[in-house]
Amino acid sequence: MKYKVTVSDYCSDWVIKEGYLHPKSTPGYRTREEVIKSYETLEIDAIELNELYWADTSGERLKAICADSGFPIYSYNFFVDLALAPGELQRGVDEVRRLIDKSAEMGSPNAMIVPAALKEGIARDEQRKWIVEGLQRCAAYAQSVGVMLISENCDYPPLRPVMGRGSDCHDFCRDVGSPAFRLIYDCCASLFVEEDPIKTLHDMKPTMVHVHIKNSRRVGPVEQVERHLDSDGGARYTGVLLDQGAVDIPAVLAELDKIGYSGFVSVEYQGMDEPCEALRYNLEYAEKVLGDP
Repeated sequence: MKYKVTVSDYCSDWVIKEGYLHPKSTPGYRTREEVIKSYETLEIDAIELNELYWADTSGERLKAICADSGFPIYSYNFFVDLALAPGELQRGVDEVRRLIDKSAEMGSPNAMIVPAALKEGIARDEQRKWIVEGLQRCAAYAQSVGVMLISENCDYPPLRPVMGRGSDCHDFCRDVGSPAFRLIYDCCASLFVEEDPIKTLHDMKPTMVHVHIKNSRRVGPVEQVERHLDSDGGARYTGVLLDQGAVDIPAVLAELDKIGYSGFVSVEYQGMDEPCEALRYNLEYAEKVLGDP
């Protein structure tokens, strides 16, 4: 493929036996270790792991597990709330520093943070200042240990008001002001703030170092799906294959080529079907759209 490709263990959340994030009515059938093993069947260059599955496992052990399957770790991903008042903020910063150290221990060059859940009853601008200050401290530490702290335009509803749009993320990066804090462009997250994914891309382009590619379709008015997410405007979406959703994936990939992007692309799937089959389809589809390198 034109780009080096990663896959995240989060893509298999729907089939993980225990410790999964999303509620489901059908039991999972893979352990977290089996998820990594299953990705050996995919043509990928690296793997991304999530702290929500691996909180009890050392970075050294994670490095060994992934090496056994032939994968370097490209990013370690986690949520830490930095929307904390000045007297509490250091607690969040210390937790991020711990996870940056864990990322370094496993040999991951990147640590992806979802940095806040906004609180009711506190001014949004005030919370944003706290998040920026926390990210400044965390980025300074990340730079000192050789790890890049990265964050995406986020579809997570409690963070969406301040980091949902591409311009929001651009402004965060500007205000944090560190070469060790950079952005991930997620083309599908734009749906949830009713923003054009190409506009989002261009807003984030100056400090974008990673790309997430996935797709979702709008749920019908009487349709019932277990795994879904609502947009700011009340539209309900569910994860689907790359060529079956509302995002024009060929247009996104063409625009990445046009702007000269040369980094890694994380190919994702957030539906309810067998994840390896879906990921294989998505990888083959993306390669077909991109053509020869």
